[in-house]
Amino acid sequence: MAQHSQRVIDRLMATVTVNAETGCWESSYAKTPSGYRMMGIDNKKVMRIHRVAYEAFVGEVPDGLVLDHLCRNRGCCNPEHLEPVTNQENVNRGLLGDMRRYDICRRGHTLVDAYTLKNGVRRCKWCRAEDRVKWKKWERKPA
Repeated sequence: MAQHSQRVIDRLMATVTVNAETGCWESSYAKTPSGYRMMGIDNKKVMRIHRVAYEAFVGEVPDGLVLDHLCRNRGCCNPEHLEPVTNQENVNRGLLGDMRRYDICRRGHTLVDAYTLKNGVRRCKWCRAEDRVKWKKWERKPA
């Protein structure tokens, strides 16, 4: 088990408020652009707070696994809302997985008229057309 000092755990818990509706433990630590909260550990490294909380209250994350937020709140550090899963499972459960289950692409176009590649991946014809236009404009720029 990753050993975090009691001082680190106390610092983390001092910043946590519990959301009564969701049960999420939300911290006031700095948020990354992707929505994760970070904290410094003993002046040595910076870690995501959900990992610190999981290691402190549950145990070490098994090798090859990542923590999935079951609550879908990246700022949450409630160990009961975290589950070790493979990276692929985490992606499948997340936003990209949601988009795969539905008939929309990442830019919001419907995939009704999508084409399917040999590997079974669906591609949006509208995104492809937009990308071609951007590429052609980029190609034409004089050096």
